Amino acid sequence: MSSLSSSKRAAWFGLVGVTAAAVTSCAGEPVDITAAGGSPTCSNSAQVEQWPLGRRLGQVLMGAVNLDAGEDAIDEATRAVAHNRVTGVNFFGTGGWVLEDNGLARTLDAGGEVPPLLAVDEEGGQVQRISGLTGWLPSARDSATSKTPQGVRDSAKELGWIMKSVSLNTDLAPVVDVGDGPLGDRTYSTDPDEVTAYAGAFADGLRRADVIPTLKHFPGMGRATGNTDYGTATTPPLSKLEETDLVPYRRLLKDGGRVMVMTANAAVPQLTDGVPASLSPATYELLRGDLGYDGVAITDSLSAEATLTGQSLTEAVEAALVAGADIALWDSLDEAPKIRKQLRRAVREGRLSEERLNEAVARVLALKGVDLCVGRD
Repeated sequence: MSSLSSSKRAAWFGLVGVTAAAVTSCAGEPVDITAAGGSPTCSNSAQVEQWPLGRRLGQVLMGAVNLDAGEDAIDEATRAVAHNRVTGVNFFGTGGWVLEDNGLARTLDAGGEVPPLLAVDEEGGQVQRISGLTGWLPSARDSATSKTPQGVRDSAKELGWIMKSVSLNTDLAPVVDVGDGPLGDRTYSTDPDEVTAYAGAFADGLRRADVIPTLKHFPGMGRATGNTDYGTATTPPLSKLEETDLVPYRRLLKDGGRVMVMTANAAVPQLTDGVPASLSPATYELLRGDLGYDGVAITDSLSAEATLTGQSLTEAVEAALVAGADIALWDSLDEAPKIRKQLRRAVREGRLSEERLNEAVARVLALKGVDLCVGRD
């Protein structure tokens, strides 16, 4: 079974030349990383500015492949990572058995000094991709009914160990939404305190296995009018979200752990002016300014009907990155060349600024625990 070299593995977990501040930056500290020894002459941000545009664009894009394609899924993911088309790959479908022999180890190696995010959205219940490896996992609601938060933490840690054993390092979970709307039993509770306790335990369990959790769907989909995968939807107004849906985020983003936040594709009255939250600058201003989060913000899938109403996927990706997303996610890898062409044009024409792009790349590198200054004067 192939594996990362010890130096790459250490770099991925932030153990070589990366300060503790660099890792905790994902939960609110500055994303700039100085060189080993504390030298102010080198930083990730300065190094990123020297990267070719294509390499930088690759770090803010995340496509997906269907595990039901078997070995072809791993081959496709490996090619995309090796050619720097994407920062990582989300694996969907139910063919998790294909990962059993750890074929993803070569995908992880293909990223070189900047390993990819290799993800599944393993929530349990109606959304699980690797049950062939883990066994059937209960839904969030069933977990909150039948387990204590400590029990959920232990289960998530065990899940994380299994994920790591097949080179998966990111879970696009837990759901932090409050309510019992269109997501059904994917939510832990209608009580924000219970959601905080259980979602926080799930995230903590994953981190204990060195898997990155993702809090979703910011600022709250628990009482949305519908599922954005199939059409447009609206949440309650921001004033109502402040009372309930934002409570878990305010608490969980203070815990200092490595984490991503996934933005929702629903419109939020009093905030996004009818635009899906993932495409609205106001969403990221709320996340960065009001909640003080300076880690990676990843969009929900921009292949959703809600984000493709009136625009193409390439336009939606551009809009998300311009608005403030650090990683744009969509449901395949086929569109990567077209998306990259769109973004090159956006940079050239000034719609996507170099500053915005470099900021996003620096956050992604901090999340990955990568220090570009190691070995440099």
